[in-house]
Amino acid sequence: MWNMALSLSLVTIASAIAIMMWIMTIARKSGTLIYFAISFSLLSISFALFNTQGFLHPFFGIVLANFLMILSYMFLAWGTRVFYQIRPVLPFRFYVYVVSAVVILSLFTFLFYSYKVRAVTASTCIAIFSTESIFTLIKAGFVSKQIRFKLPIIIIISLFIIFHIVRIIVMIISSDIGSYFMEIHPYTTATFLATQFFTILWAELILLADMEDLLGKVEKKRDQLASIAFNDQLTGINNRYALEGFLDQELERQDRYLEPLSFILFDIDHFKQINDKWGHSAGDEVLINVAHTAQKNLRLTDRIFRWGGEEFLIVCPHTVINGAADFAQKLRHLLSVIDFSESKILPKKFSGITASFGVIERFPGEARNDCFRRVDEAMYFAKKNGRNRVELDRNGKEKKGLINIEWLEEWDSGISQIDQEHRELVQKGNRLMNLAVIQSKKELLCEAMSSLQTYIIKHFRNEEEILKAIKYDKLDEHKRIHKHLEEEARILYEKLEKDPAVSIEIFHFLADQIIVGHLIDYDSDFFPIARGKASDAVLTSKE
Repeated sequence: MWNMALSLSLVTIASAIAIMMWIMTIARKSGTLIYFAISFSLLSISFALFNTQGFLHPFFGIVLANFLMILSYMFLAWGTRVFYQIRPVLPFRFYVYVVSAVVILSLFTFLFYSYKVRAVTASTCIAIFSTESIFTLIKAGFVSKQIRFKLPIIIIISLFIIFHIVRIIVMIISSDIGSYFMEIHPYTTATFLATQFFTILWAELILLADMEDLLGKVEKKRDQLASIAFNDQLTGINNRYALEGFLDQELERQDRYLEPLSFILFDIDHFKQINDKWGHSAGDEVLINVAHTAQKNLRLTDRIFRWGGEEFLIVCPHTVINGAADFAQKLRHLLSVIDFSESKILPKKFSGITASFGVIERFPGEARNDCFRRVDEAMYFAKKNGRNRVELDRNGKEKKGLINIEWLEEWDSGISQIDQEHRELVQKGNRLMNLAVIQSKKELLCEAMSSLQTYIIKHFRNEEEILKAIKYDKLDEHKRIHKHLEEEARILYEKLEKDPAVSIEIFHFLADQIIVGHLIDYDSDFFPIARGKASDAVLTSKE
């Protein structure tokens, strides 16, 4: 009665899962889930027939019951191949497995009665079909988004296979295993319990695989929608909507680090005439060729956007205006030599196209609309001055009065570490002064001032060690000057935290006290000694 109860509970579990699978198959109109629904239906019928052992003919309680159980796992493997589109979906070897199992089951039921052989045969077929499912998963391949689903599926199926391998080994080596499946025996009880456990797990694995499939379709659809939203459908390059998000990052980056950022706007010359003479299909072909030519010649950091109609905008991070102008000239030439001779739309007499370019460099803090206005004006001048040319707008940065203190050779002390740190101080000073000039956010100013303050202290300590090493006789006085400047930097930082509108004081501190006062007036006093020490070192090394 105990094993019968376990068997009936397994029938109940398999039936419930089968009903769920059939509902999902019908609701989802899935051609894949039907294989899994059939599998659990067969498993349910199989264990119902096992309960007839001793009541009905052995064909029903033994041969047919085992056959349907093996067939249920074949449908699991078959469904897995269909799910992951592995061809052929039903290999010939599957028929070999099933037919061989039926022959062995029949022989060792009616001619050579042996429960041991039947049990080993059933477990072997189940292990083989489960292994086929693992091979299918591996053959289907892994991508980063699938690994979180496929790996646990493979692990659980492997545990199921190991269980059946252990069962086969126990059946072979044991002499006390009973005479039929429903007989009360520890091996049979263990088999029932393990089968219940793994039957539930198999259902969960199928749901997990189905979830993976659904998520994959959702992610694919999302990518398609993103492509439609961010890409121009004709040329395939980014559109103006994509430009907004990209510019947000680039403008913030430039305002924070004061790196150069340039814009190139170009327009196909006399494009309307192409549409009017040969139709919009011809115009579309020209636009596609222009976009692809520009796209494949961009640097990795550059981005091109379809601005509208026959206009295209290129954003060039880390690029000064002269560098952007050089690229615009190169692109102007490349566009003028596009070969349209293979076109099936444009006539043979079509001589090609030219384009007019406007180039600007954005100054930190400049509004995007002001950038667009300036680059549009530069492109308009190119058209006005004869087309097929590049025009630059150089007025933006000068109008804003940005500061750039250039390093002079006479500021070199002769000691490489000191000179390198002095150059870094000048660069950090330039950035801080320009952030103050363009009235950056308080957070950016405080961050730049904090960075400078930390670097000043580090530099002063390093410089003092070096001056001690070269036996500079005014080291104590130099230390007092350093302490005073450190205190000035601390006071300025505290003022900046309360009121960011202290650009004049920032300029005075950096230009007068750090650059002129410290570097030029005070530090230059030890330059002759430092240069002499450097010369002595060179002479010593030569000797």
